[in-house]
Amino acid sequence: MALVLEAPALACGSNCYMCHFNIPKDKAHAPIKECEKCHKSHSDKYLSSCGEDCFECHNYQKVMGTSKAHRVIKKCVKCHERIKAGALPNYYNQLLGGGN
Repeated sequence: MALVLEAPALACGSNCYMCHFNIPKDKAHAPIKECEKCHKSHSDKYLSSCGEDCFECHNYQKVMGTSKAHRVIKKCVKCHERIKAGALPNYYNQLLGGGN
């Protein structure tokens, strides 16, 4: 018996905890904690959603080209690449290398 989800699975910009119940202990999501080291002024207001808010103000090229620390974002695509639907918000398409 297989479980099939009819609704699209959204990673960034959605409530991750609907599907991922233990993100703080998940090693794959550990790099998100590192963002706060450089982005202290953004920590509470802007780091609430995995990458969502970064791409509201910054384009993909700027985020990925500015710092080696940002290159870890590319690893997110390994698990989240199945979410490449065109109906997703533009910031998420940018994370995947598409969008404007």
